[in-house]
Amino acid sequence: MRARLSIAKDTDADGNVDVEKTLDGNRNDDFVDSSGGTMKKKKSVSSTSYYSVSSTMTKNPWVLLVLGIVLGAFLSSLVRHESVRGVHKHVKGAYTAHREASKEYWKRYRETYLGEVERNYVSENENELLLESMVKEEEKKVEEALTEDEKGAVTRDEGGDIEEKLGTVTRDEGGDIVFKTLENGKRVCLPVIDEDFSELLYEDERDAHASYVSRAECEWYNQLRNAGIQAANTLSSCVPDSFVFAIKANEYHWDMFMYGLQNVKSEKCFIDRLIILCLDDVTLSKCKDAGFNYCISKPVKNLGASDFKANEYNSIIWFTAKMALVFNSANLTVFTFDADIIFFQVPNLAKVIESDPNADLFYQWDQVDYEALYSDPTFDEEREPSVHHSVFNAGQMLWKPAEKVRQGILKAMARAPYKDVSELDQYHLDVSMKEVGTKVAGLSYMYAANWLCETRKKCLVKTNSQNWIDYHATWVVGLEKKMEVMKMAQEGWKNVTNS
Repeated sequence: MRARLSIAKDTDADGNVDVEKTLDGNRNDDFVDSSGGTMKKKKSVSSTSYYSVSSTMTKNPWVLLVLGIVLGAFLSSLVRHESVRGVHKHVKGAYTAHREASKEYWKRYRETYLGEVERNYVSENENELLLESMVKEEEKKVEEALTEDEKGAVTRDEGGDIEEKLGTVTRDEGGDIVFKTLENGKRVCLPVIDEDFSELLYEDERDAHASYVSRAECEWYNQLRNAGIQAANTLSSCVPDSFVFAIKANEYHWDMFMYGLQNVKSEKCFIDRLIILCLDDVTLSKCKDAGFNYCISKPVKNLGASDFKANEYNSIIWFTAKMALVFNSANLTVFTFDADIIFFQVPNLAKVIESDPNADLFYQWDQVDYEALYSDPTFDEEREPSVHHSVFNAGQMLWKPAEKVRQGILKAMARAPYKDVSELDQYHLDVSMKEVGTKVAGLSYMYAANWLCETRKKCLVKTNSQNWIDYHATWVVGLEKKMEVMKMAQEGWKNVTNS
């Protein structure tokens, strides 16, 4: 038979179980026979019989003991029964499975949590790296744009003052210029002259062509280069950043040079960017006494008085190209000029660049037909293409720090000893720049020369120079004649501008 155990319990007001009522309830349960039929309920034990049994058990405790032993034996036998053991085993297995499932759940939860934290951390790092990469990319684009399109760019406001827009332009300021003999026997003066032009360099102090470079001169280039960098870092309201002016002079030319500066020597923005290569000790002393900031001593020896193609003339003229070469290695743009030039105003170098942004080198026209230019009031005074203008003159040049300019200078220096010795540096520069593909352009006609005045006695400086920038005393030889030309130009310009 399969007994249905009652779970109902009656309690009194004090919360104690009423054993009598519970037992009575159990005795009134239905029973099912083995055939599946339901047997009738047994008659209830009368209250008199119940109290009789209870009284007997109370009076005789041995009866209670025997009943306990019988009940214990029955329960023990029940536990050993196969069906009960199966139930116990099932319950135990379920508990074990639950415990293992719980462990696995917490393990997975912990792994998931830690994985999420790690992913968030990696994500944050990736975001930071991505942001940093984007910033660097933008900085690179801006730097490339400045380098290619805006280096040294300036604008002129309504009042005429130049306002710098780009701040300090990056320059190659690190490292010294060094003379070396390589294992292959070739010499270099890096970063100015590489081994492709090794023939330009020599060790000892011996006679060599004026375009060549000795070890001592190469090492001296450091002094010139550092002066250029320092001057270019000086604030200026009339000269773009990374631009400088440079001139070479000796005692013979000094007074003429100072005369040519009389109209602009009060322009501090110009004077502070001027580098003066002093070719002898006397000139160096005069330069310092005059208050110039950048007086550079001679490279090796004194280079004294010299007129056109006489004495030290050849050595002197090649220092123009050499100075440009050194400043090129410092990423500086330089305007070089000769001592026989009188300035009427400070050259606007930004305007020169704007006249042909693709050009890397600008030179003065040696011949311009000013008589034809001013015969027609509609002609462009700056650069009228219909009037005669010709011949490359190195008296005034603007050199940008381009690689092809460097190559053109070196090629000119290398070819000079093997060509007609009567040819000037400007001829070799003109030919060599074309050979290496340098884009060159002529300066404005306002950088005037004395050709027409000397050959046709048509001195337009006396009548049309009110807008001119300067006047070059070309086509005459000797200090006295040059001074006459410069005084004539000064007087003519003064009369025109005051009228």
